[in-house]
Amino acid sequence: MPVATELGGRRRAFSVWLHLGIAVLVTVAAPHLRSQQQQQLPDAATVAGKIGENVIFEDSIKAVSKSRTHNGCYFSFGAPFPQQVLSVWIPMNVFDMLAAPPLIGRTVRIAGLLHQSPTGPMVDLDSPEQYQLLPLDEAILSKLHLDGKTDRNHFMTAVRQDFERDEFDTLETLSQELHQSHERFSDGTWILPAYFDAFHVTNTSSDETYASTAQRLARWTARYPNSNAALLIKAGLHLDLAYKWRSGGSARKITRATRAHAREELATARQILEGNTWAKASPDYYVKMQRVALHQHWSKDDYFRLFAEAIGRERDYYTFYFSAAEYLLGTRGAWERFAEEQRQKRGGPEGDILYARIAWAVSSVYSNIFRESAVSWETMAAGFEDLMRQYPDSVYLKNVYGHFAFRARDRARLRAALPAVRAAPDMAIWVNLENVGFAEAFARSEPGDDNHWSPGTLPVKKPGKN
Repeated sequence: MPVATELGGRRRAFSVWLHLGIAVLVTVAAPHLRSQQQQQLPDAATVAGKIGENVIFEDSIKAVSKSRTHNGCYFSFGAPFPQQVLSVWIPMNVFDMLAAPPLIGRTVRIAGLLHQSPTGPMVDLDSPEQYQLLPLDEAILSKLHLDGKTDRNHFMTAVRQDFERDEFDTLETLSQELHQSHERFSDGTWILPAYFDAFHVTNTSSDETYASTAQRLARWTARYPNSNAALLIKAGLHLDLAYKWRSGGSARKITRATRAHAREELATARQILEGNTWAKASPDYYVKMQRVALHQHWSKDDYFRLFAEAIGRERDYYTFYFSAAEYLLGTRGAWERFAEEQRQKRGGPEGDILYARIAWAVSSVYSNIFRESAVSWETMAAGFEDLMRQYPDSVYLKNVYGHFAFRARDRARLRAALPAVRAAPDMAIWVNLENVGFAEAFARSEPGDDNHWSPGTLPVKKPGKN
């Protein structure tokens, strides 16, 4: 198993392919913002004192918080709330118009009237014309130390940028390196799933986005006819289309006809996979086939024959286990029993770690997994403690562990976790520093006072799988 210190070693081998031009993937940019493209703009701290003036600044987003009292969210600059030097308020109807991938750590340009709010200097974003998301520096693709959800999201964005520039040589080389090296993020999860997730097209994307993705994949396949990556991404595109038809994405009504379209896309994805079994050399083949099995409602016996084949090829590819747990979600207590069975099969710390990873992945479907499922926090905590010993450099793991301890109302473990959280709070987990403060207050409180302390804000979207 590659250790954290090896991360990026093989990926540096293809870094010569990277093109770092910044004139691509500029999202929702007004002409007056584009005109600033070649100018050095001030950061948020520099303009924060210009109350009553129209300002334009460029800075990285430190936190994204949903308002508890209004329908919208805040971007924090300089530091997470409540230590920010400047905030931007975005009503949800405007936020929904932005091309807004996970934004923590991304650099944006903002234009607007700066005013004084009760929490400090603020710009109200009344229109997408005031916002520009800048391209990501693709040096992330060869960065040595990749840790946590923010690095994962940035890695995926950089891969997507290469795809949208038809950089198929880079994408092929990266795919081959990740398949061969089995490289991990610093928390021990594989990088390969992030590579394939970068090509996911959401159910709310336009028909034009789906069409352009298919056309780009055709160009990739023409250049690399035997590419297993392009083949699997094509199968994934049909799975995404199936979900779009089935879910009523892009304001479609769900009808008998849309369900038929969804079945056709699922059948096409399955045909692509079953007609190219040589692609089983990639773990993603089985991940895609697990999605087919889930949405075609395979029997439990058939599904777990597929699962057994998958883990027989690559036992430690965690996404297989996460997908199996998702398949079992419809039956009360089933995924919890599955996690425990897998823990017992592994045994020892390795079993506890696998249990913790499965529970972590499933937690995103619950408001509070400890109140709403039969998960064992004691087992999960033991797995996290083993993970932190195995990957001591992962700040992300320490933050996740502390957050779960807070959710589980485990004062003792939360107190032990808080020093590492305070040293480097991860806003992909805590959303803002106010929530870290709630955790600290709870850790200091007495037993019996559990209901008083709860997170003060919520993420704009639920956290995804680990």
